[in-house]
Amino acid sequence: MDFSYPQDLSISSYVNEIGDLIKGNQVVIIAGETGSGKTTQIPKICLQTFPELHGIIGCTQPRRIAATSVSARVKEELGGLQSLVSYKIRFQDKTSDDTRIKFMTDGVLLAETRNDPLLRKYSIIIIDEAHERSLNIDFLLGYLHTLIAKRNKLKLIITSATIDTGAFSKHFQNAPILTVSGRTYPVDHRYSPPDDSVEELNYLEHCVDVIAEICDHQPPGDILVFLPTERDIINCSEILQGRLPNHITLKLFGRLQQSDQQRIFKHYQKPKIVLATNVAETSLTVPGIRYVVDTGLARISTYNPRSRTTILPVTRISQASCNQRSGRCGRVGPGICFRLFSEEDFLSRPEYTIPEIHRVNLAEVILQMVALKLGDPFDFPFLTPPKPAAIRDGYRMLQELGAISKTKDLTKYGKMMSRLPIDPIISRIIIEADKNNCVRDIAIIASVLAIQDPRVRPAEKESLADEAHKTFAHPQSDFLVLLNIWNSFHYMAKGFSWSRLKRFCARNFLSFQRMREWIDLHEQLTRILNREKQIHFSDDESSYEAIHQSLLSGFFRQCARRKKGSVYQDSVNREIMIFPGSQQFTRSGDWIVAGSFIETSRLFAHTVATIEPEWIEQCANQFCSYSWSNIRWEKKSGRVVADETVSLHGLIILAGRTVNFPQRNKKNIPEARTVFIQKALLEGRV
Repeated sequence: MDFSYPQDLSISSYVNEIGDLIKGNQVVIIAGETGSGKTTQIPKICLQTFPELHGIIGCTQPRRIAATSVSARVKEELGGLQSLVSYKIRFQDKTSDDTRIKFMTDGVLLAETRNDPLLRKYSIIIIDEAHERSLNIDFLLGYLHTLIAKRNKLKLIITSATIDTGAFSKHFQNAPILTVSGRTYPVDHRYSPPDDSVEELNYLEHCVDVIAEICDHQPPGDILVFLPTERDIINCSEILQGRLPNHITLKLFGRLQQSDQQRIFKHYQKPKIVLATNVAETSLTVPGIRYVVDTGLARISTYNPRSRTTILPVTRISQASCNQRSGRCGRVGPGICFRLFSEEDFLSRPEYTIPEIHRVNLAEVILQMVALKLGDPFDFPFLTPPKPAAIRDGYRMLQELGAISKTKDLTKYGKMMSRLPIDPIISRIIIEADKNNCVRDIAIIASVLAIQDPRVRPAEKESLADEAHKTFAHPQSDFLVLLNIWNSFHYMAKGFSWSRLKRFCARNFLSFQRMREWIDLHEQLTRILNREKQIHFSDDESSYEAIHQSLLSGFFRQCARRKKGSVYQDSVNREIMIFPGSQQFTRSGDWIVAGSFIETSRLFAHTVATIEPEWIEQCANQFCSYSWSNIRWEKKSGRVVADETVSLHGLIILAGRTVNFPQRNKKNIPEARTVFIQKALLEGRV
């Protein structure tokens, strides 16, 4: 096999040095600036260095788009041999027995540890873009820390931008670090005056003005613009297409169809302006970029363990992320990065982005750790240890779901939940559905809750999308709207071609790609559930009550009572509004359950259904509190009775229910005896 390395990539000067370093060490850290070529060339160097290698060279990527595009690039460089280089992402496995280099998302490699804890098929594992410090990356680094002690011939290569590489080295017993230079041309950083920073102006207007100024006063060149949200990208694109007709405006964000994402790699006669979220920060190198416009903002997800709410604020990024963004230019010639904030602002920012392990719910990680017998999370070799409060919250959530016991061992439910590749809350719903004889429909709903919503609502066509989605309407439940979408799609699928299904999706503002993902995940869950033989599918029609009681088993903390209009109050006394995109926004009942509470401009309930308050008690009675008033002797029934109030945390579910007072709690017996003596015996009312 003929190995050649592109001379325009700086890593090509380090091929022999990298090969020798990998030969002589079990763990190697390779740091390289953006555009150095480390992602595409290191797997080739491994293949050239170890030609007789029996195992696979596995390379993880943080995002699916990176895994697929890098695989195609490396395959092309190695002569286009179909089986030599392949990829595996969720729901798509293009690998074969002949695959030597396998690109995959980090989530795929983690999932493989369930059936192959020693990862025996791999001889070399490359963790790419480790500086992103996603939860999966940190979990993998901890897992591999223990694995290399058991497999002393396994090679581990960690690649990173030149960001805190010493931490990776220290974590792996001072593993050697090789730094590869990146840009071949200087990049000039231009800051906005303090009064013109994004803090003071509408950053979208400021951004458009700066882009127009580049086009009017700078030499021609492609522009990469970093914006925090998809809506910003769509709005900015509309403005630029009218204002700069001599440029090609392209969009790039994670939820974009793959075919649309690939447009950024094409060559155009006109200069292109690529509007991107932080997906273009590290995982993808957009070719030919001469200018970067950086708002310095991103939407960063943060989980609050106290309120169990996901917050999605637009926030200032770290200095490291700013530098990653500026590194996207300066490869084809001198580059300019226009920062829409002041230099003082830049210097006041945190040096590094907070690792995701400090920003997410840890329940799923803890469940997998218990299933894999990896020991106490407090003792696990995480690169950055999670916060103790987050670990305790994860254990508490798993206990509430019935997945682990008080001794932190897997329960019968937990064993099954750990084998399902979905959030524990959603897997718990499937188990409850077995009791309610509605697994068939809940498996469909659970599958879509575990992926991105297949409905699309383009900013420029929101009203058209909402009108199209009314086709699938249900008067009480967004969950059943999703079920209607599934049924309609499958009705169309009978005897029709894929092209016709694609037209159906386009006409109804549905993502064809996500519909395929939904089908794939449903098939995967169905295979696992049938293999377990503990869950039973029934062809009987599922009742509204059965479906929503099953949903409540996982989402009982996301119940709320109407306060006024579309504003509700939850169990910790927070005000929540039904998301305006929900079909229940104007028609929901007095009590609702939601698939999620997400805070952006305010706290919104997403995927909402009307429920009866009695169902909450039935599904979460162990978390309800009971109080009694108006304790009295009832002559007609011959009992001491009371008015009972049922609460879930601070939310009153039921009030004024007459109950047999001593039977509700053993502690009530002495007081009931006193009432009986005073009111029944002494007053002669027996």
